Amino acid sequence: MENKKYTKPILIGLTLVGGGYSLPASAVEGNDVLPSDAPYMVYLKDAHCSGTLIAPKTVLTAHHCIGFGAQKGNHAYLLHSGSQEVDENGRIPNPGIKVKIVEAYIADHIFEPSNGIGQDEFDDIAIVELESMPEGVTFLPVANQSIPLGAEVFPIGYSTSNLKRMPIPAIVAAKENSPDYEREVDMARCHSSKYFSNNLFTQEYSQADQAHCDYTEKAYEHRQEHGNYRPNRYSIAIENPPLDSSDSRFNVNEFGTVITKYSTFRGDSGGPLIYQGKVYGVASTGVNSYSQVHNQATFYAGFTRPGVFNWIVDTVKKIQNKSMEKNVSTAVLDAPIVFPID
Repeated sequence: MENKKYTKPILIGLTLVGGGYSLPASAVEGNDVLPSDAPYMVYLKDAHCSGTLIAPKTVLTAHHCIGFGAQKGNHAYLLHSGSQEVDENGRIPNPGIKVKIVEAYIADHIFEPSNGIGQDEFDDIAIVELESMPEGVTFLPVANQSIPLGAEVFPIGYSTSNLKRMPIPAIVAAKENSPDYEREVDMARCHSSKYFSNNLFTQEYSQADQAHCDYTEKAYEHRQEHGNYRPNRYSIAIENPPLDSSDSRFNVNEFGTVITKYSTFRGDSGGPLIYQGKVYGVASTGVNSYSQVHNQATFYAGFTRPGVFNWIVDTVKKIQNKSMEKNVSTAVLDAPIVFPID
């Protein structure tokens, strides 16, 4: 589906049809992206998070980004990039267009992260409403289908405060088995652990010392009991690709596993998982919150839990209806944005 470009301040009626286990995920080791190449991206600077325009004034992001600062009264930056355009006058920086956030929405009628509800009932998803829309942005549709295993994706986000996209594809490695995938990545260096297996994450790592494994087991158990931001059966696990051998940080172990990766990192949280022009999830957490190049996997919050996609639809409609009530004379009711069935 071709993205719709926002060219003037009209209001568009919406019809949508069809289809801390560690520190929250932090972007992408990759190539600079010009604003014109990804005009749907949003930098939530106060939270140091990423987001995606899915409709006028409507930004899809991660729930934890709300707590970090993507809140009413703060600001988002559209068409922002550290990369630079080139014209007849030379290089022009792209600081972006600053827009106020007027509301933040979480699906607390479906889930709420608290001691009274299980972690597997919580998804790291939120929407923020913007005060206005600049010209030149576009919107991406949200998918309500499940992304295929093995799909190649190119993570994108603002971890460096500049917009970057992974230069080679990452792979969708697990969906409903994402909790087991996370456990296997965690325990990859603890072969004698009761939590060790390598059915999903098959990369080989050397055995760590016992002190490391004791700590890793305790940390894993603590996250299982207390963590909100960790994978569940509706998550999407992305296996990050190895660095190119020409990179000075390239490192391979005795088993032939390249242990340094292109990866998401802090600042990519809330960024989109894009496949065939649709958003299938938002970046939530990563395995390694201390070293970006050693982050083997990133977990995205998906939309396949019953009620979540409908909540996204209802929230977008609410935002559009508010705009139309304020600007009835400029509303265009017969120009819907459609999230189509494949």
